[in-house]
Amino acid sequence: MSDMPQQPIGGRYRLVRPLGQGGQGRVWLARDEVLRRDVAIKELLPPPGLSEEEQDYLCERSMREARTIARLNQTNVVRIYDVLPYDGRPWIVMEFIASRPLHQVLRREGPMAPERAARIGLSVLAALRAAHEAGVLHRDVKPANVLLAHDGRVVLTDFGLATASEDPGMTQSGVVLGSPAYLAPERALDHPVGPASDLWSLGATLYAAVEGRSPYARTTPIATLAALTTELPPAPEHAGVLRPALEGLLRRDPEARISAAEAEHLLLQAAGDEPSLGLPLPPPSGGSSFDREVSFSNAPSQPSASMSRPSASMSRPMSGATPILDDAPKPRRSRLRIAAGALVGVAVLALGVGVVLANPGLIGAQAGAAPQQPSADPSRHTAAGWHYYRDSPGFTVPVPDGWLTVRDGRHVEFREPDGPGLLSVDELTFAPSDLLADTRTREKPARKKPGYTRIALAAVDYQVRAVEHEFTYTGPSGTPMHAITRSFVSESRRAYLIGWHTPDATWAASRPALALVLDGFRASTVAPAPAPASARPSKSAKPAPKPTRTRTTTPPPPPLAAGGQSLHNQATGTCVDVPNSDPATTLNLQTFACNGTVGQQFQLPADGTLRVLGKCVEVAGTADGSALRLATCTGGGLQRFTLNAAADLVSLQLDKCVEVPVANAGNGVRIQVVTCAGPSHQKWILG
Repeated sequence: MSDMPQQPIGGRYRLVRPLGQGGQGRVWLARDEVLRRDVAIKELLPPPGLSEEEQDYLCERSMREARTIARLNQTNVVRIYDVLPYDGRPWIVMEFIASRPLHQVLRREGPMAPERAARIGLSVLAALRAAHEAGVLHRDVKPANVLLAHDGRVVLTDFGLATASEDPGMTQSGVVLGSPAYLAPERALDHPVGPASDLWSLGATLYAAVEGRSPYARTTPIATLAALTTELPPAPEHAGVLRPALEGLLRRDPEARISAAEAEHLLLQAAGDEPSLGLPLPPPSGGSSFDREVSFSNAPSQPSASMSRPSASMSRPMSGATPILDDAPKPRRSRLRIAAGALVGVAVLALGVGVVLANPGLIGAQAGAAPQQPSADPSRHTAAGWHYYRDSPGFTVPVPDGWLTVRDGRHVEFREPDGPGLLSVDELTFAPSDLLADTRTREKPARKKPGYTRIALAAVDYQVRAVEHEFTYTGPSGTPMHAITRSFVSESRRAYLIGWHTPDATWAASRPALALVLDGFRASTVAPAPAPASARPSKSAKPAPKPTRTRTTTPPPPPLAAGGQSLHNQATGTCVDVPNSDPATTLNLQTFACNGTVGQQFQLPADGTLRVLGKCVEVAGTADGSALRLATCTGGGLQRFTLNAAADLVSLQLDKCVEVPVANAGNGVRIQVVTCAGPSHQKWILG
């Protein structure tokens, strides 16, 4: 229908003017003459050349859109009022929103600040979560479908491509579903799709909001689809605080893509509405210091019972376990003045633990102290209200005073006596070859907890290699709980799993205590029993860095001075090589006969990047077999590596090892990342 009907639609809605038109529909501003309000009405416009069957399909899909949106009672989703048949087609009556679409705002005003984009992203994410919980996928999230209302509301519209779980999906020839520049890779490849596909499109939309273009913008739809199916998204240049969210949302593998809960967490941080969950513990400094006042407004003026020394019955060690105590003074005030050169003092109110770090050297020599006696070694002092628990010969860990110790084989729990707080340590029988996969397997029991929500599951920089799983759930007493489990391979080649559970309401206050536990954990230096053949061979490592999170904003690493060393493979004797020593090459890194050229001079600085020719080495994908290439240094997770004492060159984000395929000693062999297994063609020497 090209002309505006003169008669009210359904005898009630008088069309005023067109608001916009898409490939398969036109939206009108109309006046509801019964309720005397403005509404928007969508008129179906089938593309020319469609068969009668295809036109029927579009009508059915239009009705499905109405049913879909009507099920979603959410402020960020446009509301449906009515569906009326007119001229043989359905007309959908919706709320009218005085607004501008995001793509129009970007076209007229240019890219927006990352913080503003994050706030828009939170609203779109809320709409998607409501849809996904109702079993509905949107399938066409893009800037044109995000409305920025004049009253500040953000609305996701045009669920015309949406599918509900009870509706069969139908794809007709000649009908293009979705906008190629914002499609998820799995849709372009005809792979199974799910909520993660909408999250990719959200990431592409937010990328466009800060960069001014979609990550796969090309001159033609075919070129866009080709790039989408073969290339990694380019690193954003203007994302700033939004970068961690974009990095997580635009992972090509939907299994590795962050969840909606993780995305919300990162967008809140980027928008400035949630504090970062990084561990801001300043290192000891010998320079000038200044006084700093830390306020604990709810802390008791005197130590509580749970802050006192444990009684003999509460702290009696099990066989092979020895508690290590210190004689540091206990806190007596709720406001403490500390020097910036020392570690931060904190009070973990929910756990009843007062913490004042008296010495940054949490653990020194491993010589034992007699039970119930203060440590005579000053380097062994820990925070007031804490002591060291030694599980001989397994590990030593800081534990809050007064917490009950329960040991069952390789599993040890430390329980808060008057609350739900829990610290646990498990010694694993062997080091998993793929910590990420192992952690996902261990997540399955957690999913059965009431109210379970995953916040994050990713590799982190800790000890030799580590993966952290953060989640929330409802405790047995109905208390909302927040937890982190960190599985890792220690310096002593043993594998452990540390768990930390607190009430969600006091999670932020407990973070410094968790940092103390992680910083203070030390594994036995006794070598473990041989691992099964399928497990990763045992290894040692460089000194453990401070624990960090992978989802906080990381500034681009600074440039390094010229110079470097060859990186050669133990099995083949060949060196990692930049083809033609060209820093602008788009070719993958290879191995070549060691010749000392500048394209073979690598640096591995403390920031974990692997540098050559002023660029950083980056993994080009997330699956086994992904190649390595040069990229501008951004500090992203795919640019972080560690060369541990076992000579494994490990991608920190993927927990995969760099190798020369099948130990091929020829020139021009493409190197790749795969699951770590320990053969010599996965071993490297820098120098």
